[in-house]
Amino acid sequence: MSKSPARGFLSAVSRRQDGRHPIRLAASGRTLYQLDISDGEPLLLIDISFGGCQTRTSKFVPPQKMIIDLPILGERRAQVCWVKGKRIGCRFSDPLSRDELRQILEASQAGSSQPQSFD
Repeated sequence: MSKSPARGFLSAVSRRQDGRHPIRLAASGRTLYQLDISDGEPLLLIDISFGGCQTRTSKFVPPQKMIIDLPILGERRAQVCWVKGKRIGCRFSDPLSRDELRQILEASQAGSSQPQSFD
């Protein structure tokens, strides 16, 4: 029996162990098959934790491996775990350190990266 999308989403939420921090920062993402980050799509970071992030995008992104270019921190490999409309949930291949998470939260509070809206 195959899993329904809603069941997969609930499963991902129930497995989440890291505390989420709301943020609003512009980022970009690309699949592992795109050669250059300039080929990537703009993303709006909605929340972040040591283990992953939630973003909004203007395009549909199927579950896949991708590279997210995070403000301040640079490129981070991630796996898209769930998709709900224009929102995607990603798990980082290598979790953020405490210092990295602190840096990106401080950047969000300082408004160092003006986000684009994907309404």
